[in-house]
Amino acid sequence: MRDILTALAGLVILILAAALVAPPFIPWEAYRGSLDAALSRSLGLEARSDGRLEIRLLPSPRLRVDHLRLAAGRDRASLDARFVKAEIALTPLLSGEIRFTETRIGRGEVTLPTTEAGALLPLPPLAGEGRDLAVEDLRVAQLLVTTRVAATGRTDQVYAETVRLSAPRLAGPWRAEGRVEGVAFRLTTGEPGPDGTVPVKLGAGGDTMPRLDLDARVSLVP
Repeated sequence: MRDILTALAGLVILILAAALVAPPFIPWEAYRGSLDAALSRSLGLEARSDGRLEIRLLPSPRLRVDHLRLAAGRDRASLDARFVKAEIALTPLLSGEIRFTETRIGRGEVTLPTTEAGALLPLPPLAGEGRDLAVEDLRVAQLLVTTRVAATGRTDQVYAETVRLSAPRLAGPWRAEGRVEGVAFRLTTGEPGPDGTVPVKLGAGGDTMPRLDLDARVSLVP
């Protein structure tokens, strides 16, 4: 019996060692299609990657990719991200929960569809297969938020730097902070109410700049 347990322990150690050593030598670009398909299923969005691709399995799964694009479909919300590094907690992943413990994006552009009056259109659910996502620490060095009128193609843009976001799940509450044109801001949201509205608090400025405090409820056009 002891010999069997020793052999099993040796096999486990061998598997763990292979998981640590092998990934740098695997040509992950050859499996790009499988990775994109897995991301699409997990997020419920169309995922497409380009450029360098690296994956680490242990001690916690980590993904590095030069260019990643997530889209909800034609004329829908999308994210175009460059130089992405995402680390996922291993223990929650074993139970089917996706928890991003550390995510870094060098440059990202979020495109949001709007009506001609400027109202945001509803966003699709981002988690696929009944799973939700948690984001503990997401940092974006350069973030461009573009609103696009679906009917005419007219766009408006806001540029932010050193943006940091976190949320226990996609429905919120979200916390975000960063700088827009040199002005610091902090944004927090609550959980959606029974009527579908989401409480939002925004603080910006201060010190040598005029102070702005906004407390509102936001709803999306059906």
